[in-house]
Amino acid sequence: MLNGASIIVSLFLCFVGGAYACCSEDDCPSGWKFFGGSCYLFDEGSRGWEGSKAFCESKDASLVTVECSKEDDFIRGILSGQTAKHYYWIGARWNEEHNDYRWIDGSPFTFIGWGPGKPDNNKGCLDYLNYKEVVWQWNDHVDCENTNGPCICEIDCSD
Repeated sequence: MLNGASIIVSLFLCFVGGAYACCSEDDCPSGWKFFGGSCYLFDEGSRGWEGSKAFCESKDASLVTVECSKEDDFIRGILSGQTAKHYYWIGARWNEEHNDYRWIDGSPFTFIGWGPGKPDNNKGCLDYLNYKEVVWQWNDHVDCENTNGPCICEIDCSD
C-alpha cells in the first residue's frame, strides 16, 4: 500500500531529479542513457529474470525501479522504438511476505504502471510488455526463469 509521505518524496525526487542529480549524461557509461539522475541500459541480451538481475549487478547497477510517471514516460519512450522485442525485465517481483509486488530491494511501489487487466497472476516477476492491448506497460510474468529476454538496468547516481 502506498503511503502519502513516500508518494510525496518520490514525486519530489522525480520532478526535480534532473536539477538535483548527482551525475550528468557525461557520467553514464558508454551506451547508457541518462534521465533524472540515473543512467539506464536497455540491454538486448536474452536471460531469465534472475540472470538479468545478475547481469545488471555485474555492471554495478540493478534492474530498473520505476518511481514516478516521468520515469515511466522516459522508459516507454525508449521502448516505443523497439520492434523486435516484446518485453523487458524490470526490478520487481511477487513478495510472499507482504502478499504484493515489491521492488527487489523490498520497497513498495510509489508509482503504478500496470497494463490493462494487470496484474493477473499474483506471482512471478515484472516486465514492460508490448502485446495486444498492453503497450509497453507493466505485466506480471509467471515463468521468470525459463523465459529469456532483454532487461533494463539502472545506476541511481544519487545513491
